[in-house]
Amino acid sequence: MKTLIIYASKYGTTEDCAFELKNQIKGETKLINMKENSKTVDIDEFDNIIIGCSIYMTRISLEIFNFCEQNLQKLLDKKVGIFLCCGFLEQFQEYLNQNFPKELLENAVISQHFGAEARVSKMKFITKCMFRALTKGNHANYVLLPDNIEAFAAEFK
Repeated sequence: MKTLIIYASKYGTTEDCAFELKNQIKGETKLINMKENSKTVDIDEFDNIIIGCSIYMTRISLEIFNFCEQNLQKLLDKKVGIFLCCGFLEQFQEYLNQNFPKELLENAVISQHFGAEARVSKMKFITKCMFRALTKGNHANYVLLPDNIEAFAAEFK
């Protein structure tokens, strides 16, 4: 069984989670960061597809959104898992519903949040300002959840 983990990572948190997930999934697994490789990805050779991304201003990345829209019919014939890196965990289900096609969510064997990290040093000035205003300097919600990554891998097997 071949697995593709396709993700979009802006500051590296989602990428770190995708690599950790890859280490926990048995079998042949390939990673593709859509921020670096936005060309068309052929998913035909894979049995399993894991889609991961972060939430910025309530939205997933355009690359992941477009990938899901363009490959929806193929994805419905695959074993699919979805993970999000997000700081507002109580809004996780809302983020899923707003950003992914309903059919894909219904077909997914698992959807999980992996928490978040505030990598402020990598942000551009305007993003830092918006982030600080949004969080009011409280980064307590921005913690990765390694147990969720492990549980995702265990259930996805």
